[in-house]
Parts: sequence; structure tokens; C-alpha cells
Amino acid sequence: MPPVLTLDAARNLLGYARQLSTGSTVMEWQLAVIFAQSACELRTDKALSDLLQHLSAPLKEAVLGLCGQTVSLMDENTRKWWCLLTDDKVGKKTLVWWKEWTESRELRNDVAHQGRSVTFDDAARSVALAERYIDHVTRVAAAITAPK
Repeated sequence: MPPVLTLDAARNLLGYARQLSTGSTVMEWQLAVIFAQSACELRTDKALSDLLQHLSAPLKEAVLGLCGQTVSLMDENTRKWWCLLTDDKVGKKTLVWWKEWTESRELRNDVAHQGRSVTFDDAARSVALAERYIDHVTRVAAAITAPK
């Protein structure tokens, strides 16, 4: 996958999700949940791409190809590569927000694929958890890719 999306795209999409989460209709809240998780995918894709470019540019396309269509830390292959490259403990019990984030990801799937109804609180929680996720991925990637 070519790295055409930037951190700004993820932050902008998350901002839009936040705006939708303060709306007054179920449809706005549903879109907030979907957009919040999409922002996480955008940020993961960009962070993993940046890490691979920094650590091993020749392997970049091969590794991203192994990650599949959706670059999400919910995907076991993507998570394994992420943890290998960063020594991050994402997915482990050491990250207290991880379980809640995975539940939010499942909610997103239910909304996107089954039209599940959500509440104002569901939308707000999804946006907050997506923000924690994006902040975490950004911080971990920056610690490795920052000029020394």
C-alpha cells in the first residue's frame, strides 16, 4: 500500500468523528463510531509505513503486504509486526485501554455491517478510545523514527 495518508488525515477524521459524536441522532453517533475506528486504521497504516521506511525500506512493501487490506492492530499479523518492530506491548493486559478499545472496534463492526444502533455515550466512548489509540501509536512510532 502506498503511504498516501498522513497523520493529519487520521486526526482530521477523528475530529469529524468527535463532532458527529456530539450530535443528536443515532445516525450521527453511528458514523462517529465508524469514523473513529477508521481514523485508527489510517494512523496505524501511516505509523507502520513510517517505521518500516525508517528501519528497513527494502522490506516495507513485503511486510505491509502481509498485513492485509485493513491495517489495524486488531489484525493478528499486523499486531505481530507492530510488536516486533516497536517492542510495544499492545494487545497485552499492560495497556489498560486495550480491552475497551477492542470492544469499541467490535461495536464499529456491528454498526458498519449490521446497522446496530448506538447511544450518545457509545459514540463519545468510541471517539475517546480512538484518540488514546492514535496517541499511543503516534508516541510509539515517534520514539523510533525521530531523528537522533
